Amino acid sequence: MTKTEQQINFETLAAAPPRPQRKKFEPSVSPVTGDDSEWRSLLDSEPEPTIEAVCDESVDDDRSSAAAENPRGRGAAADQLERSMFQGWQEIPLDDYVVIAGEIFTRSDGVKLLYKAAIIAIVAGGGSFKSYLAILIAIEVLRQKKRVLYIDYERDRALQYKRMRDAKAPEWHTDTDYLRVVRPVMPSLRQGRILDIAGLNSMLEWEPDLVVVDSVNFGMIMEGLNPNEMVDVQQFMQAVALPFKLQGSLVLLIDHLSKAALESGGKAMAFGSVQKDNALDARLNLKNILPIAPGKKGELVLVKTKDNHGHLEAICNDDDEVARVVVDSTGDFLEWQVLPPNGSSSTETRRVDSGKSGQAESFVLAQIKLEGDWEHTVTSLQGLRPHNLSERLIARAVRDLVQRGRLVKENRKRRSSGRTCDVLALPSTSSAAAPQPLGKSAAADQTAAQSPDADELLNSQQTSLLDGF
Repeated sequence: MTKTEQQINFETLAAAPPRPQRKKFEPSVSPVTGDDSEWRSLLDSEPEPTIEAVCDESVDDDRSSAAAENPRGRGAAADQLERSMFQGWQEIPLDDYVVIAGEIFTRSDGVKLLYKAAIIAIVAGGGSFKSYLAILIAIEVLRQKKRVLYIDYERDRALQYKRMRDAKAPEWHTDTDYLRVVRPVMPSLRQGRILDIAGLNSMLEWEPDLVVVDSVNFGMIMEGLNPNEMVDVQQFMQAVALPFKLQGSLVLLIDHLSKAALESGGKAMAFGSVQKDNALDARLNLKNILPIAPGKKGELVLVKTKDNHGHLEAICNDDDEVARVVVDSTGDFLEWQVLPPNGSSSTETRRVDSGKSGQAESFVLAQIKLEGDWEHTVTSLQGLRPHNLSERLIARAVRDLVQRGRLVKENRKRRSSGRTCDVLALPSTSSAAAPQPLGKSAAADQTAAQSPDADELLNSQQTSLLDGF
C-alpha cells in the first residue's frame, strides 16, 4: 500500500492544551500551516503487529514446547490442537457487562434518550434534518465536556462547524481535544480495507464518547463496498462502528430510506441489505410534522422502530414516538427543544387511558357501519383515526372487540380492492353480507330457479340489513 492510500486527513482548528485525565489525540494537523509531518511520520513508522502475526508467533512458541509434558496426561499434539482451536478468538470477561441507561440527548422532562456502548441509527429520507439532528446531539455531549468524533463522508468540515455555531454550541467546540471532524483524504476503493490501522487506532485511543458516521451509504460507496450486499455491510460495520461500540462509545449512524419506504409511511429499514438493521442496537426514524427551514419554525418526531434493549420502549408513547424536536430558526441563532411526545406521561411508565379506549372502540364500530362489512382493515382504520387517538389504541380496540364477539375478522377478499387480507365485519350481518362463493352446478341451479318468490326474499334480506345500520 502506498503512502497516499494510507493517508487520512484529520483537519483541526488549533492545537489544544493537554488534559491529564484523558489521552491527548496525537498527532494533529495544523489548519493554518498545513504541517502534517507528525501524521506522516506516524504512517511511515513501523506498523503495529497484526492479529495474524501474533497468532503465527504463538503457534511457533507452541511448537517449540510441544515436547513438554502435558499436566493433564494427554499427548503434546492433542494439547496443541486444543490451543490452535481458539487462536484469533478473545474471551469476554464476565465483568464486561454493560448496564443500559440513558446518558445522552435529554428531553425537557429529564428523560435521557440515547445510551452508550451501542450502535444507533437515525433513518429518514433526504433533506429531513438527519445530519443537523446529529449536530444537536453532539452539542449536548460537548456541553457535558465530553468528546465527539464526527466522521463525515459527505460534506466539508466548515459546514459542520457553521452548524455548531448556528445552534449555539459551547465555545470549546473549537477545541480539538473535544471535537474532531474527520474524513479520508481519498477513498481506498478496496473491499475490506476501510481505514488504515494507524488511523483507526489513533481515533480509538482518543476515546470519544460519541461517534457520528455521516452517512453509511456514502461511506460504503467511497470505500468500494455495496450497501445491498450483506458481506460488504458487515465489513463496514466491523471496521467503522463495532470497535467504538466495544470501547464504550455511542455510535450514531446517519442512514437513508428508499423511495418505497417513504411512500409506505417512513417506518421501514434503511436502504440496502437487511444486515444494516441486524447490526443495530436501536433505530430511530424521523417523521416531519412541520418543515424545518431557515426563517421558519419546524417540528419533527423521533419514532422508535427497533429497540433491542427495551430502553426506548419504556419511554415512548402508544405510537412508538420517543420525542418531539421543535426547531426555531427565525432569529440569528437556531433555537431547539426536545419535548416528550404527544400523549405520553412524564414518567417512564406508560398508562393506557381507559376513556380513550372507549372512544377508539366507538370509532371503529362507527366506521365499519358507515362503510359496510369486509371493507375495513386495522391499517385503514388507523389511517382514518382522529388526531386524539393513537394507532396503537385503534389496534387494541379492534383486538378487544374481536375477543368480545362484537367484530368478526377473517382473511378474505376486501370488498373494494379484491385483495385478500384480514378484513372486519359486524357479526350480525357478516354471514349475509358476504356469502360464500358458489360452485358451477350450484350457480346454474340458482339461475334456473330464479322466481318472483326468490326476488322477494332477497329484497327482504336487504331491508333487514339496512335496518341493522
